[in-house]
Amino acid sequence: MKILKKNKLIPAVLCTCTAAVLVCIGIARHVHRLNAPEKTVRDSLALIEQLDSKDATDLFAPSASGAQSASFSDLSDTGREALRAYFSGFSFRILESHIDGESAAVDVEATGFDADALARAIRETQLRQEYNEKFSDTSTENHNEDTLSSGGQEDKVFTLMKNALSDGSFQKTATRETLHLTKSKGNWTVVSDNALRTLLTGGLIEKLNDPDLLSPDDVLSVYLDRYKTMSPQEWAAELNSPNLFQTSSQDSEQLGDLYYQKAASVFNYTIDEVRTEGSVAQASIQVTVVNMSSVLSSYRQKLIAYAKTTDSITADDSALSSKSISLLREALEENADPKTVSVSIRLENSKSGWQIVDTSGLTNALLGDMTSASDLFHES
Repeated sequence: MKILKKNKLIPAVLCTCTAAVLVCIGIARHVHRLNAPEKTVRDSLALIEQLDSKDATDLFAPSASGAQSASFSDLSDTGREALRAYFSGFSFRILESHIDGESAAVDVEATGFDADALARAIRETQLRQEYNEKFSDTSTENHNEDTLSSGGQEDKVFTLMKNALSDGSFQKTATRETLHLTKSKGNWTVVSDNALRTLLTGGLIEKLNDPDLLSPDDVLSVYLDRYKTMSPQEWAAELNSPNLFQTSSQDSEQLGDLYYQKAASVFNYTIDEVRTEGSVAQASIQVTVVNMSSVLSSYRQKLIAYAKTTDSITADDSALSSKSISLLREALEENADPKTVSVSIRLENSKSGWQIVDTSGLTNALLGDMTSASDLFHES
């Protein structure tokens, strides 16, 4: 009986020993994991949780000239807010790792806001501002150099980033990278910061500095969309036609304002085709504009009708001029039939991206093809 009891204790002892061995193995594996390449990768990617770290800012906004970037604490409030907003959508997971002696490779998948969509939103806003400044008194030179890495422009881009993240709803996208590490004196180190930067930013910096980020279609859309919201004064400045109807100063301004208000209300466009050959693109578009031929035709009928009245016979030159302007205003207000015309626009690709270089056809269309309309008016 005693021998039987002793034999029953053997499995229990073995189970206890096995459990102890498994615990030891688990502890050993945990210790190994803490010192493994994965920990180095985790620590590197966790920099975004410590944005006061200079390393985190260096990864996000490296200087193109090689000079040291400012630390997170040295950034403006807008810069810090922009980084916090961007990284608020960041997460990552380690897929697998391989160790070969003193070298290792760790596959990582990072998820964050769609860097391509964000970069495009920022560049489109920059381009819109450039077009607006071009026809204002506050225009500046070299405004095409506002990239994230150009000196003195970082805060401007951070402002645009912050506004875009506040106003837009960006989807999240996943980026996969293999991080290569080397071991020296027992410590694992990531070989290159470029892969880390791509994981953290989704390539946002590179996209912002890519001159081909916006296609000719994108550039045209940004340029043309502005006409829908521009003030009459902005229309006059951009089309360089402050005295559109060539009347007295006050009457010209009033008629011009009325025309541009109507032009903005009916304006629309479609891009039919963009043909690109090397650094040149030719766009064919359809634009909906005020039908000045119809306006002047209505105006002519009103003038003929007025000429048949006794008032026109007794009126002096001042009264006739005033009545003529009044009838033109009526014709412009009443005319509700816009027309759609074909326009060709030329673009060229430079180091700063696609630029619109010829809008003469568009200008003529936006002015209602005034020259042809006037010729028809006088020939009638």
